[in-house]
Amino acid sequence: VHHKLERSHPDNPFISAEVGIEFAPTRGRFAVAKKDIPTGSVILVEPAVVNIAKEDQLESFCDFCFKNVDLRLIPCKHCSYVAFCSKECSEASSGSYHKYECGNKDMFSKILDDLYKGRKTESTKDLVRLGYRALVQKPLLWYKENKENLFAKSAAESYNKTPQHNMLNLVSHHEQMKLETSLWILISSACHLRTLQISGYFGAAKLKPSTFLTDDELFVAGLCFHVMELLQFNMHGITEATDHIESEKKSAIKDYENKTRLGGNALYPTFALFNHSCDNNTHKYFAGRTVVVIASKNICKGDEVTEGYFPSAQCIPRPQRRTWLAEHYRFDCKCTACMLNQPDLQEISKQYHNFCCLKENCNGIVQETSKCPVCGDTIDVDKSKMEIEKIKETLELLRKKMLSNVDRELSLDNYDKTTETWTRLQKLVRHPYKLLYTAEQMFWKALRLSHGNLAAWN
Repeated sequence: VHHKLERSHPDNPFISAEVGIEFAPTRGRFAVAKKDIPTGSVILVEPAVVNIAKEDQLESFCDFCFKNVDLRLIPCKHCSYVAFCSKECSEASSGSYHKYECGNKDMFSKILDDLYKGRKTESTKDLVRLGYRALVQKPLLWYKENKENLFAKSAAESYNKTPQHNMLNLVSHHEQMKLETSLWILISSACHLRTLQISGYFGAAKLKPSTFLTDDELFVAGLCFHVMELLQFNMHGITEATDHIESEKKSAIKDYENKTRLGGNALYPTFALFNHSCDNNTHKYFAGRTVVVIASKNICKGDEVTEGYFPSAQCIPRPQRRTWLAEHYRFDCKCTACMLNQPDLQEISKQYHNFCCLKENCNGIVQETSKCPVCGDTIDVDKSKMEIEKIKETLELLRKKMLSNVDRELSLDNYDKTTETWTRLQKLVRHPYKLLYTAEQMFWKALRLSHGNLAAWN
């Protein structure tokens, strides 16, 4: 991991001290900037509490650390389902989750295929596998010893004990779940419980099913159901950059480029506390199984620090975004982009209109040369226009360099220059303006080319 936190939060080692976690009854927990945070600042560096490779990517990644090792994997000694990058990773997995997975093929996958014949079920299978691993990476004894303090007494309580505790205290929307939407979770939890009985999780292996469950089995079954519920709303996909192998591939959405592909899924308890914005002010990349979150915009003190759950204001109209978020995450989006109905790439103005006051910490805006309505200083619009035109030229040169360059050292130089240019543009002009979208995309690209996981050539 190239990026490091300059100073960690006193209660949480994975997040910057410049960011606080706050709580509101109607919004839950969320992240807020405690001071001005410039573009390129490191917000969070967090290893996954649990991770898996996608079913079709099992031979490409170490099952434990998620390192992309292609053809040099070390197989498990007892099964052919997973492999590792090193002896250390193999031993670490055996001492944690794999002893309860080894040789026990997920029985729920077959049931799911029978239930939903002809329909795509890969994402559900991945979630179910992740849920099982999230549970069994701690032994039964750990849950019994921590039974009295597994869950916070209130949603507002600061709960930073272990990553496993923090995972169990993520939102699950249990009260809003209906039986018909939870049926697959009930069935998968029953399958997982049977696998745990067979694998000896509760002591001696129980090869024949019994007509009743022990107190321990009932307790763990409830935890399994809870984990499966919360994963639906807190799981992140682990991605890798594909720019170097898809340079000729055209984007599905005109003027929108974010060339990545999904390699696996993971859970990050601290990052899961960040709320969504359709025009979010951070961008993430992955280094193995570690997520690194970088400020992708200049964030002012008191602003919420946000991420994007998926629908972006750049490419998806507001009605579709809000419908998707309500269906998948159970909330009506009230981010700035939604409240202002910010235009997407196809509709937004190609001309600049709103010019910023250049005085430090002043948010004044004018559309022609005049006094700043906030601080009273004169804002020279013509001077700002000239600088914006120079920035356009600089961004175009950087764009061409990124097209031809795959060297990581040179990519780091491109990233530094892109960050500097993009930071300056934000201080000159405000939305609606298309270059603010495309310049931020260039920042994303420079970041993923210079840092994090790169897809291997097929």
